[in-house]
Amino acid sequence: MKQILVVILVSLAAGLMIAADHASVAKKHETRAAELELKAQKHEAEADRLAKAAEKSPLANKWPAMAQGPANHERAKAMQARRAAAEARELMAKELRLAEKSVQKEVE
Repeated sequence: MKQILVVILVSLAAGLMIAADHASVAKKHETRAAELELKAQKHEAEADRLAKAAEKSPLANKWPAMAQGPANHERAKAMQARRAAAEARELMAKELRLAEKSVQKEVE
């Protein structure tokens, strides 16, 4: 994320961003979205593992809600990563639209 902000700030300091700048920022957002989706899958897999382990735990008999705590926490992390990935995809789409507008302005 810091790299993306640096690219934007440098471009703004130098003048207007050109279509290639928007495209490179969009590519970084796309890469970040893919990373976050992979992270969400890892959290979901860990949640499944923890849920299976909780079923065998003696804690599940005495305090069932507490036994699912770690699995629920991992599922929350997965949901958070998916939301961040969706945001990154939205930003990517915005940058691509800006790149198209920049190309149109350069042609004129």
